[in-house]
Amino acid sequence: MRRYCSKVVGAEPLTSDDHEIVVRYKQHGGPMTGSLYGFMAHFTTVCTDVVLTDFTGSIQSPGYPNNVWTNQYCSWTILVPPGNFIQLNFHNFIIERRFSYGAIPGKCSENWLKFGDGEVT
Repeated sequence: MRRYCSKVVGAEPLTSDDHEIVVRYKQHGGPMTGSLYGFMAHFTTVCTDVVLTDFTGSIQSPGYPNNVWTNQYCSWTILVPPGNFIQLNFHNFIIERRFSYGAIPGKCSENWLKFGDGEVT
């Protein structure tokens, strides 16, 4: 399981180890600064020696690209046939702009996105 809360996810896409991933998103509602907030990602299936163009799609945080004033908790399961893998490419990723009293920077206390194979806790 990988967890992200910074403004930028690395340039490398996230790739699953199996044919199923779960993406979970938590946002603490309230005022945020800036015109872009949340995330948008595009996924494609990745398998050996075959190019699959039918298995693509997009997921995004609620209200993207705008700030949402209510708490959000979302979960997406992306499932492709066994033998395939999933590659998740983020086009935008800004989910932690607020200063939280008592929060430890980089610890993902209020806003985060988790990515993992199968069940993500």
